[in-house]
Amino acid sequence: MNSNEQKLTIENLLSSKEVFSRCIGIITPDYFDPEYRPSVQYILDYFEKYHNIPSSKALNAKFPEMEYEYRDHIATDEEQATCDDIELFCQQQALFEAIQASIP
Repeated sequence: MNSNEQKLTIENLLSSKEVFSRCIGIITPDYFDPEYRPSVQYILDYFEKYHNIPSSKALNAKFPEMEYEYRDHIATDEEQATCDDIELFCQQQALFEAIQASIP
């Protein structure tokens, strides 16, 4: 997943509580490109502490260089596509990390 796709995935994740709740268990900041890791970690920490998704204002205030966009509504098919993309991305990244760890 390229950098633009990762940003769109994060934005979709933040725009839909359905997508967020379905995918929160498999998301790890280390899977994302370095520029997105602090944002993803902040989102996960915020959720753990407040049991909700951070607002766009809070996230953009913390990371103004990222300029995340939230949408009011995501179509059902796009929700499923985002979940599928996140699942595949996380599987690929976990496999890559396992391979890297096995190399002496």
